[in-house]
Amino acid sequence: MRFPISVFAFFVLFAMLAACSAPTATPVPPTAITTPVPPTETPVLTPTTTPPPSRKGGTLRSAVTSDAVGFHPYLTTDPVSAEYQSRVFASGLFRRDPQSLQFVPNMANTWTVSDDGKTFTFDLRRDMKWSDGKPITAHDFAWTFEQANRPQNNYPYRASFESIASFVAKDDYTLVTTLKQTACVGLELADPVTPLPKHIWEKYSWSDPAKNPEILKPSVVSGRFTVKQWQRDTQIEFTRNDAFWRGASNLDGEIVRVVPDPTTQLQLLKSGELDVVPLQISDVAEAKKSDTLKLYQWNSAAAAWNFVGVNLRRAFLQDVAMRRALAYAMPRQDIADKVFAGLQKPLASFIAPANPFYNPGVAPYEYNIARARDTLAQAGYRFDASGKLLGKDGKPAPRLKIMVNTDNRPREDTSLMLQAELKKIGVESDVTGLDFQLYLEYLKKPPFDYDLYLLGWRGTIDPHWSSQLWSEAAIPDVNTGGYINKQVEALYAKANAAPCDLDARKQTYHEIQKIVGDDAPYLFLTYTPGWLFLNKRVIPNEPTALGIDYLPEKWYIGVP
Repeated sequence: MRFPISVFAFFVLFAMLAACSAPTATPVPPTAITTPVPPTETPVLTPTTTPPPSRKGGTLRSAVTSDAVGFHPYLTTDPVSAEYQSRVFASGLFRRDPQSLQFVPNMANTWTVSDDGKTFTFDLRRDMKWSDGKPITAHDFAWTFEQANRPQNNYPYRASFESIASFVAKDDYTLVTTLKQTACVGLELADPVTPLPKHIWEKYSWSDPAKNPEILKPSVVSGRFTVKQWQRDTQIEFTRNDAFWRGASNLDGEIVRVVPDPTTQLQLLKSGELDVVPLQISDVAEAKKSDTLKLYQWNSAAAAWNFVGVNLRRAFLQDVAMRRALAYAMPRQDIADKVFAGLQKPLASFIAPANPFYNPGVAPYEYNIARARDTLAQAGYRFDASGKLLGKDGKPAPRLKIMVNTDNRPREDTSLMLQAELKKIGVESDVTGLDFQLYLEYLKKPPFDYDLYLLGWRGTIDPHWSSQLWSEAAIPDVNTGGYINKQVEALYAKANAAPCDLDARKQTYHEIQKIVGDDAPYLFLTYTPGWLFLNKRVIPNEPTALGIDYLPEKWYIGVP
């Protein structure tokens, strides 16, 4: 699967992925690409998207706010390192077709699944080569897995291998994964690693940069670029890998500059010195005025989304009527328009509308202060002469504590809007902010002294990977608010169990969305369909539900 599925991860997306999905720091569950895989032979699908005519040459110029740690995929956890690594190390035995969203071959030509749904046999492409001309084989995959799975090698996300019974190379081009149990997302589980070149890395220390020069400057790679030069905290230069097995990149390379100041980033973008930067929402209006930039937008099947979490340990918030009233007081459209410059949309579920598992029948909590007050009144709450809320016992309702991270301007602005709206339903509140790292720690540790908190998640195409949001076992690391609903957990288990009928799984996830919507453990706010500003000279992939970077080697410079 190549990404952890049992840890609480977050990142600020870098360079060309930044603005398109999550312009601000957002805790996210790891990305997964999954659909049901029945325990039968899997047909090979042909991609339906034909890349546009392109031109060779030119260099993409991008920026990051801070530099990467290194090129070791199994020791680094920072987002910029992951992005650097994605340029030089290829991964994915399969990928998604950008139009159909179905699985299509990538590093594997074909695959079969055993009758019991546990064993996946992958036939690898024969034309894959490392940048030194050596073939990429199943032994590279198996060796990498063996190293990452050794406890002494300290892979931070080793727990993501727990579902795997064995991962072996049967021969040079046959890779066999056996799972401990059948799962509808078994194909994704069966693809656990980004392979490293065994013939290079086995000569060195796994973890010590002083004894392994590949950690800071890989000399043999499998991706579309190689590392030409890295000036730490200044810039890194990538150059085309002509041996890239999916076809050499149209671009000669990419230069990534380290530019800590967002204002400077914007000016470099507008002047044409940079082609793409992690643009701040506050800079969108100015970017729209630029004659050198083009805004790309799409409806993402795995959209990032924002929410107000509810601390269900608080007696006051254990009343579902109270949570529903709070949900009606969320001004989603105003947040989308005013805080996110119209680049986000109101959200009704934890699954985005462009996702094939989305339930369009989930009724949104449309912003309606009168209905919020009426919901409270019908539940037995009252208001005093000044309009402040009284509990069912006639005593003043508690003052709510809203938590937010101070290094995120959109969340700060949203929290102030919510504070004003809650006052309209008689609920007084205070907003408390912390630095992001301290904020996450505060939310997950006793005494859990808060009522509401603002966060966001990145969606996944298969909703299975969202199960931890509502799992009792994931309290408090992922299920921070402490929501417990055994029916929801049982439905997630049902959706991931054989026979893996797609329509049946959709109905199950529709039911989960309805239950979660009715229970309101989250007050859903907005989601990001997908957007990115690019210099007009750069031509990306055609926008689809997968965005504009599903085949990044096809990007080209259209205007010199």
